[in-house]
Amino acid sequence: MKPLYFILTVFLTLIMLLLPVIALNEYKKGEDISFSLSENKNSIKVFVKSLNTVQNVDKKSYLFSAVANSLSKNAKEEAVTAVALSFKTYIEYLKTEYPQRNFDIDDFEQNYLPKEELLKALKTKWGTNYETVKKTFLNGVEKALKYSIYYNNKPIMAKVHKISGGKTESAKNILGTDIPYLVSVESAGDLLNENFESKTTVPAEEFKNKLNGFLNININFTENTQNYISKINKTECGTVTGVIVTGKTAANEKENQNQSQKDKDTPKEITKEIKGEEFKNIFNLKSSNFTVVFKNNSFLITSFGEGDFLGLSISGAEYMANSGSNFKDIINWYYKNTEIVKK
Repeated sequence: MKPLYFILTVFLTLIMLLLPVIALNEYKKGEDISFSLSENKNSIKVFVKSLNTVQNVDKKSYLFSAVANSLSKNAKEEAVTAVALSFKTYIEYLKTEYPQRNFDIDDFEQNYLPKEELLKALKTKWGTNYETVKKTFLNGVEKALKYSIYYNNKPIMAKVHKISGGKTESAKNILGTDIPYLVSVESAGDLLNENFESKTTVPAEEFKNKLNGFLNININFTENTQNYISKINKTECGTVTGVIVTGKTAANEKENQNQSQKDKDTPKEITKEIKGEEFKNIFNLKSSNFTVVFKNNSFLITSFGEGDFLGLSISGAEYMANSGSNFKDIINWYYKNTEIVKK
């Protein structure tokens, strides 16, 4: 029995030693450039929602995919580095803040595409300059991997958005709490972005039905349809905090079962507030910075920028890099009072 036990022990030991090599070979020839089959210091744990599982993803490949999906093909290397560094630091922040979680980040579908799908998308997006742009983005990511952004010796909540409304927002307005490095700053370059402004036209009846569906109540338009929205409250940076909807309850609207039948049949004045973020989601807007104008029996909704305006603006970072700023200038502009440390 002893020789057999010895042979089995040796066999199992060899299997354990060979597994990492087998996994590495599978990774190199696999379809997924961002999957590594074993955990190492250069991987991050990503929760894949569609598969309801956690995967170890190569950090460099993940960041490359993230910036490739976020920046324009004309982005300078310094802008790529600034954005990649923000993504990298945000992952480190999440690991510090939520050490009990079995994953580091859960936005896999947003920032990653399988190898073949990614390359196909990038070749279409970058066109004949594919190889040149790819080199710029890889160089930017490799530089970002050498640094982190810290405040009080900890990685910061390095929030990123696509395009601001001309100014970024403060954490106080968006998250309800002050964060020293997430304060409002000018981002004038965003005003020049071709995608800065988006328009949506909604017929009056559809507009009413969508709001009533959200509020789960039947509000009739006032006699002057354009007055259906009586007020829009905004921050100094233009982010809508609340949309005040006014009108009357429909006849037989049973808001109070104790009312008399006569009272139930009598329409009543009603005012409701819808949060800016809620309004944005109802009408699928790009941001919570918007205006609403009634015209030709429809509501014209114009939104400005894209995202929550918190932290670094990707469009603004590209503008600054095009104007000669390096990645440190960009980081220090959007994340005040922070320190860029070499890792």
